[in-house]
Amino acid sequence: MEERMRALEDALVIAQAQESDEPHPLLATPWKLDEDESAKDSGEADMEGKVEDMADILGALHIDGKERSNKFFGPTGGVESLLFDKKAPTTKLPPAPSAREVITPADLRALGIPEEVDVFFYHFPFTPIGIPPDPARRAIESCIPPFDRAMELSKIMLEHMSWMFQIVSLRYMTKDLIPSVYGFDFNRGRKVPSCGPHDLALLLIVCALGALVDTTQEPYNEEALRYYVLAQAAIGLDSMLENNSLATIRFLHLLSIYNGMCGKESALSNTYALLNIAGILSQRIGLHVDPSHFGLDEKTSYERRSNFWNLVQGDMWQSLGTGRPPCMVNVARGCRLPTEEEEARFQEGEIPAGFGVWGHKYTRDFLVPLNIFINAAKQPSYQSVLELDRKFRALALPDVPAHGDPTSVPVSMRIWVRSHYIELILLYLHRGFFAQAIATHLENPLASPYAYSFITAYQCACHMLKTTRDCFELHANLMTRVWMIWTFNFTSAMIIAGAAMCPKPLKLDPPPAVMLEEACALFTDAGKINSRAAKALPLLLRMREKVREVQQAHANPSSSSSFSIKQDPGITEDSERIAIFGGKTRLVASTGDTPMLAHATPPQAPIPDSQGWPDAQQSYTSYYYPQEPHAVEETYHQPTQEHWAPDPHASTYEPYQYIFSADGESAPSFIPTDSWAAFLQGHGALPKPA
Repeated sequence: MEERMRALEDALVIAQAQESDEPHPLLATPWKLDEDESAKDSGEADMEGKVEDMADILGALHIDGKERSNKFFGPTGGVESLLFDKKAPTTKLPPAPSAREVITPADLRALGIPEEVDVFFYHFPFTPIGIPPDPARRAIESCIPPFDRAMELSKIMLEHMSWMFQIVSLRYMTKDLIPSVYGFDFNRGRKVPSCGPHDLALLLIVCALGALVDTTQEPYNEEALRYYVLAQAAIGLDSMLENNSLATIRFLHLLSIYNGMCGKESALSNTYALLNIAGILSQRIGLHVDPSHFGLDEKTSYERRSNFWNLVQGDMWQSLGTGRPPCMVNVARGCRLPTEEEEARFQEGEIPAGFGVWGHKYTRDFLVPLNIFINAAKQPSYQSVLELDRKFRALALPDVPAHGDPTSVPVSMRIWVRSHYIELILLYLHRGFFAQAIATHLENPLASPYAYSFITAYQCACHMLKTTRDCFELHANLMTRVWMIWTFNFTSAMIIAGAAMCPKPLKLDPPPAVMLEEACALFTDAGKINSRAAKALPLLLRMREKVREVQQAHANPSSSSSFSIKQDPGITEDSERIAIFGGKTRLVASTGDTPMLAHATPPQAPIPDSQGWPDAQQSYTSYYYPQEPHAVEETYHQPTQEHWAPDPHASTYEPYQYIFSADGESAPSFIPTDSWAAFLQGHGALPKPA
């Protein structure tokens, strides 16, 4: 082989000598590629390095060395991570009322609960071994509310919470569940067979939620706590991990909602765990398989489909709020949606649902693809973000007017929750590149290649805040008891604050500084009752002070105390800004003995696509928008004029001119995810971790 190579080289030298005195390029030492090819390879290598650097965006891990506890909040869980930070600023305002963080046996006695119940309550979610359940059941049944009160609490729960979900119906409660628990059908005047422990637990958790949202009582009242304790004990009378039914799934779903609304910040993490358990057990009873395969009757099939898609919806929103992966995303295609005809037939005479089939369509066509997209192992490109944005806007469903009094709680809350649903989805889609626009163009994010995401996220945040403020004026006492409202609005307020804190005022409508003032006023009112709003308020007030410093600097440019980004110790270098606004993986360790930190390994590359989430750029369209041969035909319409949507033409910027950079090349193919705690630390609004 070597002899042949030398022979070819000699022949090439002879042939080249007949045409030129210069050596042939292939015989040059050292041998080099053409400049264009070399530059191309170099550019690809640089891009690979950038993608690898930006792929390390996994969220925040909080380690409490004193309490020996860990908390993880993923890429989209920046708000939860921020509120969980123990170094967050506090306020001198009176603390919001909250429930007991720890329920002791003495507390149970004060609630009038017999001692036989204790062991079953404290063993949740397991069933104690060797303890006979009959005495505990008799003790629990002695504490259930009177029949009339149970009916009243059931109606209150449905009237005040049907805009969020409809896990149980009024007909089911009054005709089936309540008579079976009390052993007597008062409407028909006859005895009925007694119910099982899980049905008893379901009624008690419904009563607990009804008392919790009873606006005639104080928030986090003792009646709600008493029924919650009884419900959690009742489910342990018969192991829910071994014996499952639809009542078990409904109970766990409602229990997760109670944990999110009971006023205990420590209980919020239970909502994710309980919802995951409900999702797993729902697959155990085949809820994810369409009931048509089993020949079930129409009413039972409707109830199973409705409960399944309610679970999927809750799972998807939990994932977006905490940044943790959803558990039901891979089974969301096995059960078809209920039809509008079925809903009209089986919901006749029921309290108007906030979502129903309308919300189930949004869950299937928006929330599921969005979660797959955001949690993909391979970070999607900005072009694919804009593609999904266009798809969402094209599929947006017009709202169907609700029948009834528009000032009543069920109807007005339904109008409110639907009025900003698509905006909330677009906000989560664009919030990562909103932060990246500030990171790359701090002086003027509107000049960034990601300016479309910046404008969209800001407009959606303003719309979310405005609609919440209008509804808050009608139902403040109810809305302050729902924690998820203030999680989403805190996200919106932080986006508004990020736009307001830019060094130069941005020409946005409405002005960011004005909207930030309104956000602070709203959270001040809500923080009097809601602990979530109370924890967020000091951060917003601190950022408002920063914005006022910027405004004062522009009003008095010659003042020596003028605000300057360069003087801010939290922002010193461009690379630091990218890390802060890009949501880099971070470890937050509090004081205490944490020996594991000494052996911490450097961040590893993400797992391959074949072992984790699908490639977001290829799979979300083919997987969640398939052409199924047996799918029910549905027609999607463009949003009506009354349905608000961000108008990209409202400013002087064209909607998609930001896809490309100034030199005509495409934008980087990584998707940043935000960490609002790092954002605040960079602006001095939150102390940096030690």
